[in-house]
Amino acid sequence: MSDNYHGNKNGNANGNANGNADGINDFDAKVYNFIRQVPYGKIVTYKHVVQAIGQPAKMIDVINSLSRNPYTDPTHNSYVPCHRAIACNFKISGSIGSIRSHTKNKEMKLESEGIIIENGTILNEQQYRLSITSF
Repeated sequence: MSDNYHGNKNGNANGNANGNADGINDFDAKVYNFIRQVPYGKIVTYKHVVQAIGQPAKMIDVINSLSRNPYTDPTHNSYVPCHRAIACNFKISGSIGSIRSHTKNKEMKLESEGIIIENGTILNEQQYRLSITSF
């Protein structure tokens, strides 16, 4: 991992996704901009994301958006730490049935941020869960 990844503990990245940059549509930009605000060592559920961006009926769209995330490189100035968004049951999975290596990668990133995972499930999730009221 780069120094930028570990050094960016406040979760904020430089730069913003928007509908005009890198072919990102407005919906994806809202999702990415929200996820960028999730601090290092914290998690949100997909349900929290849809509520935070004001699109409560768009859960699948949020998951699909995160699966298309072009900003997964922590050295990119518009890095989106999509591994911090998880299922409501706190089980680690990739986006919609993704391959095991993707899920393992997500798990490794979360563990590198101090989040404890056992058998694919985050333990003591309340300790890591970000309160949406803090936004």
